[in-house]
Amino acid sequence: MKYEKVKIAEVCELINGIAFKSKDFQDNGIPVIKIANVKANKMLLDNLKCVSVELANSKSKGRIKNGDILLTLTGNRKEGGPDSWVGKAAIFRENGHYMLNQRLCIVRPKNETIDNEYLAYNLSSWNAQLYFINHATSSGGQANISPAIINNYEIPLPDINTQKKISHILSRIDLQIRINERINNNLVA
Repeated sequence: MKYEKVKIAEVCELINGIAFKSKDFQDNGIPVIKIANVKANKMLLDNLKCVSVELANSKSKGRIKNGDILLTLTGNRKEGGPDSWVGKAAIFRENGHYMLNQRLCIVRPKNETIDNEYLAYNLSSWNAQLYFINHATSSGGQANISPAIINNYEIPLPDINTQKKISHILSRIDLQIRINERINNNLVA
């Protein structure tokens, strides 16, 4: 079935991460999500560095909300494997105070016309990956995408109920994959 396509800019806002300095990082405080923590449709939350509560509170724009979609703005060029390409997206599903580091952005729906899960699956799709890697600029061995590139990406936009049905089916598949991974890890152990 064909659906109307919309540009990300029409339905979402982008919020850039904060350029923390190396000296800002410490072992305790408010955790900071970095590029290495965001994979396609997956968040890795071990070994997080932190910044002080005072510093985090002074940079409220970079605060991540539960349900935000995080997208990497820097990664490997096309010659690298797809697992390390620029443009990896995942939903952040944690409660509490977390901050977003530089070269990442939050993709947040502007209104109720788009389901967050549906948007995240679209941004994690192979089509999105190819779009981001093919539109990335290269510098110093890295690929970079800009907010303009993200804002111009088009996604199909069925009605909200259809989006939720699609998301539900895909999330059930993801859950089964996670269960199988745990079973495999237990068997290996």
